[in-house]
Parts: sequence; C-alpha cells; structure tokens
Amino acid sequence: MKKLIFYPFYAYAMKIYHKDKDYDKAREFYEKAAQWNPDYAENLFKIGMCYKKQRKYQQASEYFEKALELNLNNTKYQEQLQIVSDKYQQYSLFAPTKIWWQEIIALESQIQQEGESFGLLVRLAEDCLAMKHYQKAANAYEKAIKLCPQKEKSVELYYEMGYAYENLADEVSLKSAEISYKKAIELDEELESKRYGIGVFHFAKERWKFANRAFLQTLHSCEASTASLRGEAEASVAKATDPHLQIHSLADQNANHLVIARATPEAIHNAESRNDEVESQSPRNDEMATAITLAHPKSSDDLLLKKIGESFERLYDWQNAIKYYQESLNLNYQNPQTHFRLGFAQERMGDLKGAVESYTQGLNRNNDLNTYWVYRLGFCLSMLQDFEGAAQALLNLQTTNAYPLLVGGGGDFYVVD
Repeated sequence: MKKLIFYPFYAYAMKIYHKDKDYDKAREFYEKAAQWNPDYAENLFKIGMCYKKQRKYQQASEYFEKALELNLNNTKYQEQLQIVSDKYQQYSLFAPTKIWWQEIIALESQIQQEGESFGLLVRLAEDCLAMKHYQKAANAYEKAIKLCPQKEKSVELYYEMGYAYENLADEVSLKSAEISYKKAIELDEELESKRYGIGVFHFAKERWKFANRAFLQTLHSCEASTASLRGEAEASVAKATDPHLQIHSLADQNANHLVIARATPEAIHNAESRNDEVESQSPRNDEMATAITLAHPKSSDDLLLKKIGESFERLYDWQNAIKYYQESLNLNYQNPQTHFRLGFAQERMGDLKGAVESYTQGLNRNNDLNTYWVYRLGFCLSMLQDFEGAAQALLNLQTTNAYPLLVGGGGDFYVVD
C-alpha cells in the first residue's frame, strides 16, 4: 500500500525535475515520496541532485551518502558525491585555502616526475581555475588540448581556456579568449553556439554575468550586420533609379526575375518579381525588405532575445528581463515559455495585472498544461482579490492533474517565491 502511494509522488517529482526544471518543488515531492519508501536509493539520490542544482552542496552530499549506503557499488552516486564534496570545499567559508594549493603543488610535482598527461593537465587546470590563477589555468588547458584523445572532448577545454583568458582581461588575453571561444564554437555540436554565440557555454556553467554580456554582444553583432545589409539595399535602390541603367524582365516556366544591366548588388540578388512585366522605376520598399531577408534571414532571433531576458533574470535584473522578453514576443508572440518568464518577472516587479495577462497568454498557447504556471496565475489573481478567477485557475489545476489532490488540494505544499 505504501509503495502505491510512493510512486505517484515520485513520478510527479520526476516530471517537475526533468521537464519543468523547478528543483525546489521537485525536491519537495521527492521528500514526500521518501516518507512512503525511505529505502529507495534512487529517490534519495534525486533529492541530492535537487540540492546540487541549487548549489546546496552539503545537503546534497548527505543524500548521496544515504543513497550509497543502500547501493554501495553505484558509480553514478559515487561520482556525484565526489563532485559535490569538491564543490563544498571550494565554496565553504571553513574550507582551508591551502587544500587547493596543496593539490596544485602535488599535481605539478607529479607531472615533473611522470611527465605531462591529459588527465593530470586537466586536473591542474581545474584547480588553478578554482584558485583564480587564470594564466596557469590557461597554460594547462592549452597543453591538455594538444594531448586530448578526441576532438569532441576538447570543446569544453577550449571554452574553459577562453574563460581563463577572459578573466585576465588584458588586451592580449582577450584576443586569446576570442580565438579559444571561436574554436569551441566551431567544434560544438550540442549547445547551438553557432547560432547564439559563446553565451550558451557561460549559461550552461551558470556564469550569468559572462552569459549576459556574451548574449548582448551577439545581439549587437546581429544588429550591426542588419544595418549594413540595409545600407547595401538602399544603395542598390539608388542605383536602380539611374536612368542609364536598363531593367528588363526575363521569363521562364517558373518565375520572372529582375536583371539589372551593369549592376548586380548582392543584397537584392535572387529577389523575385511579383509583376509579369517590370517598368523602369525604382524598386518598392517591400522588394528592398525581401532583399535584406534573403541575404540575412536570421538577423532577428526571438530566442536570442529570450536568452538575454533569462540571463538578466538570473542576475535579478527584472526590469531588463521584462524588456527583452517583450522584444522577443514582438518577434514571436506564440512562444508560451516567453510569456511565462515575462509573467514571472512582472510578478517580481509587483505588476500583478501584467503577470496575470502573461500567464494567461502562455497557458492559452501551451499544449501541455504546466501546473506551476497555473498555480502562479491563481496566486496573482488571489492577490488582486479576484477570488473567483483564482478559484477557477486552481480548479483547472486540480482537474487536469491528480497529484496535487494527494496532498489536500495544494494546501501548504506550494511554496510562494
């Protein structure tokens, strides 16, 4: 009977953890599940992972140790325990700095005795980075890259080397960082860095300030490229109005195309004519816009703007987060996640009416109902004293998902941020 009650909580916690990525709420469900099956090792491990995601490394290590007591040979548990133990030592106020010095000295001594190897150099680089010895870290990463057995494994090494150089901040180091980042982007096949730039690496590493700065640089680069293309197109329009230029149409079985004698500007190359016959006149504004779009179709990217908003949100800069979420929605109003994030930022700024509108728009566009956002909508409505609307929102929450019913209709289960 207890296991029958355990699995609904466990399954719902998995959904929140993997899909919603709300680790605080997922942890609460895992802990409720543990009340019904305290000896389920994977559930204890998941509680530890929730704490790890929140950078609560001491609590995480406690649950990883509990999981290992039940499954001593599980290498996944062992690896995560080692990671959080290292992290705890790194960030703890009581962790003596000399530990890192000792490790660096020990590694350097081992390298002198045994020679340079990929594993030793990577460990040395990581320890130097933790101690903010950025030049030493960059040098160690550079040597490790040369010994890297597989190119795909060198992606993160190039990124970390660039990060070390960027922290040095002098002109030569920033140039080296740029080269390293370009190499990481070139080899990357997972993070869409070719589209969004090095900011996706920073974001994945939770280096929010660096991610924010990198995303903004990518955006400015796109804007500069678009402005350049617009200038080329406008110059093409000026040339096309020259009476000495002869414009005539060529017809084939599929379409009519413009051919400009003595002028073939790239910005309007391949633009299709909408008329069967084109007279000698200046191109229309919509033709110029088509030329720009053909030349650079990704000059405006709603997802890039959304990522900028998310980076500002991680920095608790709600005002700028709202700005970029709204700009993202101007390009793509149908993305429910952008509406949700906008609502969350508006709620933090005290704009409850705006948050209600954003949550509503997001829910109307989301095929898979997210119970957390339904709850936030209900909460904002209740704060605005729209109790009927709040009751309806929470009723929708109850009728579409059975798990909250198991804890008495949501009661004290939900945590208001």
